[in-house]
Amino acid sequence: MTPEMLTVCAVGVALAGLILTSHRSLIQRLERLEDRFARLEDRLAVVERAQAHLAGLLEGLREVISGHRAA
Repeated sequence: MTPEMLTVCAVGVALAGLILTSHRSLIQRLERLEDRFARLEDRLAVVERAQAHLAGLLEGLREVISGHRAA
């Protein structure tokens, strides 16, 4: 094998290693991002439930103050 051919093979192996390492790192980062989004969705669901509860309380207070039901 000629020195040029060895150089081409070495560069190919080095590039393959770099690509695989980068890909693995990207996959790990995406998994962490998915976990963060899942936690954010859970927190948002809690906020939505609390907001719905407060809206119901305000509706009841409005009925008591005005004396009739809102549409």
